[in-house]
Amino acid sequence: MAFFRRLTLLLVVFALPALADDTTRKLRIADADYTIALESLEIAIGNQGLNIAARHEAAKIMARTAEDLGHRPDILTNGEIVAFCSIRLGAMMTEEDPHNIVYCPMTIAVYQIPKDPNAVYLAWRHLPGDTPAINAVNTLVQTIVDETAENSGL
Repeated sequence: MAFFRRLTLLLVVFALPALADDTTRKLRIADADYTIALESLEIAIGNQGLNIAARHEAAKIMARTAEDLGHRPDILTNGEIVAFCSIRLGAMMTEEDPHNIVYCPMTIAVYQIPKDPNAVYLAWRHLPGDTPAINAVNTLVQTIVDETAENSGL
């Protein structure tokens, strides 16, 4: 059963770029340490009065399933997806459109890639639309990303 949960998570991780289209944003932080960047993200989320809801160790899952699924084990050097939610903003989005529930929790990925070992990347979804709740979510996530990047350099 655990294998199927991991497989499902892996499939979701691989499917996210296809589902996200042009809403996926990424930021390269040059000369950054992965551990510091991950800790900076945790602090930035906490500074907004939010708690981390879940953590997904994407790089470890990909490495662990590589042989069984036939992909390279070194797609990511390090990588974790951190999920968090503002219930206030989640409720606002869902009141605007019940289908917006899919955007909660919010996630930010912190990862490194083999071809750029001295940089850390952040990736997140910039939600489509121009409503008060969507704009508030995008502003919140951008604030967290900006603080993380500012505090991640060596």
